[in-house]
Amino acid sequence: MENIFAEEFGKHTFVRSQEKIARYCVERQYLICQESLHDFAEGAGVSEVSVLNFVRKLGYEGFSEFKNKVYQRMVQEVGRQQEENRNLQERMESNQRKRKPGSLRDNYYQTAVDVVGRSLSQNSEKLFERVIGQILNSKKVFVTGTRNLGGEAERFFLGLNYLVDYAYYIAGDYNSILQQLSGAKKGDTLIFMCQSRFYKMDAAICNMAKKNGLYIILVSDSKISPISVFADEILTFITDSTSFFSSIIGLAAVYEYLFTELAERLGGRPEKRWNQIDQYTEEFRC
Repeated sequence: MENIFAEEFGKHTFVRSQEKIARYCVERQYLICQESLHDFAEGAGVSEVSVLNFVRKLGYEGFSEFKNKVYQRMVQEVGRQQEENRNLQERMESNQRKRKPGSLRDNYYQTAVDVVGRSLSQNSEKLFERVIGQILNSKKVFVTGTRNLGGEAERFFLGLNYLVDYAYYIAGDYNSILQQLSGAKKGDTLIFMCQSRFYKMDAAICNMAKKNGLYIILVSDSKISPISVFADEILTFITDSTSFFSSIIGLAAVYEYLFTELAERLGGRPEKRWNQIDQYTEEFRC
């Protein structure tokens, strides 16, 4: 999702405390509508008075009016995304029209490079740091994905399982996912891979996780969706492709970079686990 504050913030010069608030707005733009003035100020690391001065500098009478404006922009963004939510035939025709002169291979390569770059750049280093910190501080980390991201969720779990010994993959249909999540508790984390189009059962999964006290890390193609309201953090990826199908190259770039940072943070701690896995599988090698 584009930064809904870019144009507005670009018109102003901020002092240091206001810069902190502006950064917080950009990073949490999809959650601001849920936060009270107190929660917002605490999250931004400033006083409530500083927040009120900030929104008044932007031309709003108070925090409520500011939140209402943010909500209106989110609704507009959802409308834009719905226009992009075409069926497979429409998506194929649209992508064909976007192709530049040259070979199909060159077009695919350029699109893939663009997708990787944009997917990484739209997730800040601070966001990755928070996600990694949450993974490291969790008692259990549950990983699941719905529809076409089920396979990618399993692949992500396999990589995560090489790094920590408290990762659990939840497989199966919606009922199976809900059943396995029912035993999760506060202190656990759910990493949920889900992209548009969204279904009611996606919300049911997030709702159960939230009621059980889980910290929810959503990995999706949109920060604004029917399930984003449940998320504590959202990692996003681009799905542009040269065919009819949503690309997973951007998703892979995001979680492989997450592995890179996580491995750096852990240092040599996973080595014993890696050696054990290698020993167990050695006899099965050809």
